[in-house]
Amino acid sequence: MPRMRLSQSQMDQVLRMTKCVTRDEKTGECIRWKGVVEACQALGVSRTTVWTALKLHEKEKLKPRALEPKYVEEFESSPIVVDFKQKYKGKLKNFGAYLSVGRNAWLHLNKKDPESWDEQDYLKLWNWEGFRDETTGQIEFNDAVRLRKWMVHCKRFDLPKRDEFTTKGLKKPKGAKKTHYIKTLDDMGRFINVIRYPDTLNLFEIGSQCGARFSSLKEIKPQDIDYSQNAINMYEPKVRKYVIRKFNPCTLESLKKFIVDFDIKGDQRVFKRSIIEYNREFREAGKIVGIDFKVTTHTAMKHTFVSQASAHDVSLEVVSEQCGTDPQTIREFYLGGLSKKMDAELLGVKEVKETWKEYIEKLHPFYVERYGQIKGAMTRVNGIVKTEKMKPIKKKAPAKKREFSWDRIEALTKIPEPKTEKGKRLWLYWRKVWKVHEEHPRLTFAEIKERLKK
Repeated sequence: MPRMRLSQSQMDQVLRMTKCVTRDEKTGECIRWKGVVEACQALGVSRTTVWTALKLHEKEKLKPRALEPKYVEEFESSPIVVDFKQKYKGKLKNFGAYLSVGRNAWLHLNKKDPESWDEQDYLKLWNWEGFRDETTGQIEFNDAVRLRKWMVHCKRFDLPKRDEFTTKGLKKPKGAKKTHYIKTLDDMGRFINVIRYPDTLNLFEIGSQCGARFSSLKEIKPQDIDYSQNAINMYEPKVRKYVIRKFNPCTLESLKKFIVDFDIKGDQRVFKRSIIEYNREFREAGKIVGIDFKVTTHTAMKHTFVSQASAHDVSLEVVSEQCGTDPQTIREFYLGGLSKKMDAELLGVKEVKETWKEYIEKLHPFYVERYGQIKGAMTRVNGIVKTEKMKPIKKKAPAKKREFSWDRIEALTKIPEPKTEKGKRLWLYWRKVWKVHEEHPRLTFAEIKERLKK
């Protein structure tokens, strides 16, 4: 239900007391109601309040909904799937992922009922590229766990005990995350210069300097920012605690400018769009600059902060505190300490003296310049900040090479003489080519071209 000045119980009362008497023929929206006066008197509110509430209700009711494909309904109507939902919904963490894995497996097995899946079917799924992890070359660990749950639910109790369906050795090796971050100042600059919208730009600047999860960043409000302490007090839903994160003053100045420019109130969220939209924009930017991994809010911000901060001598303890993540988890993609010592002793690389503060100040002009270029990409419509619709990058299909055909050349010579000068020149040229071909049919087109040049 959209926000309005009536509570839900009051709105229910309005809907009971009013009735639509006239609808717009084109839109189907109600434009005349009966019982509005009585509803106003009963609730003690103005007609404008009731009319506005009814209009919002109509818009919400007529808003187009995303339709699920028919195969989803077909899969979920199966008795074994209905039983799976009744048994595990609300009890299994990420229940939707278990259902999704079952549905994908069902489609891959040509809609074979899950209850009848046998050993050969599961072997086929274990080796299916749709469930394969690119890092290990085997089935993805979480998909294996979810398929084993389907085995148990379908009473195939013997299968999970077999070596073919074990989950041992399926987890990604430690340290695999080390490659998934934006590595150099040049890469950062190129990435910044293709970001499309100012809110995405500010999100990236804040996120890549603190390593916070998106669930924490999206809760930032202007009232949480303490400019005197160069800090933002952020709530981390995953660990259920507040984390005070420190930033360079120039970073907070950029954020302040964005808040002022778009008139974001003290109790409103700074980053209002969904993670789906931000992930799409990060992914598109990564494609443009040729980053060789899937860029998401997590890899672009958390991995980048941890790796770059550790490369600039920020200790594991401070990195962990800034992220709000356990040091043991951070260690998987923390590059500091021993790595730098090995470079110095084995490769003779001198230690870089640049501090984290100096690095951020060197990077800041990229953000300032880009913000000036894209500030107009967002506008306020009825008080709401909106963006233009982002079109995905389409790869150009390779140009099809047209095969040479003497039949086409012959057809060209038989058409009437064109009226334009260019058309006439081409027509005469191809007539000469065809004439030589008739006299010397064994010559190739390349050889005929050479003759005509002479």
